[in-house]
Amino acid sequence: MEDPDKHCQWVVMDFGIKETDGVVDVELKSIAPPCPNVVIKFSDIEVSTLRPEVIDEVDPAWNRPYGPLARMNLSSLREQLIRRKSSDRVSNE
Repeated sequence: MEDPDKHCQWVVMDFGIKETDGVVDVELKSIAPPCPNVVIKFSDIEVSTLRPEVIDEVDPAWNRPYGPLARMNLSSLREQLIRRKSSDRVSNE
């Protein structure tokens, strides 16, 4: 994070879900500024469940304070880690 003093622990205090003409709005409401309110609009979405161990394997510091909210695609990072481990195994043989 560029300025740790501007860090906020984002806490969602309320949420709303609304559907209009096939578009779903999901609103996540925080407690107060500087924490953001987020509105996500979609007509189709796929949500996958990830075990925390998978996230830990890819980025052991994923839940550290002052860390960024958005990170790289975890599935891609995990695949990269698996390829790296496989390559290391082959080179050590």
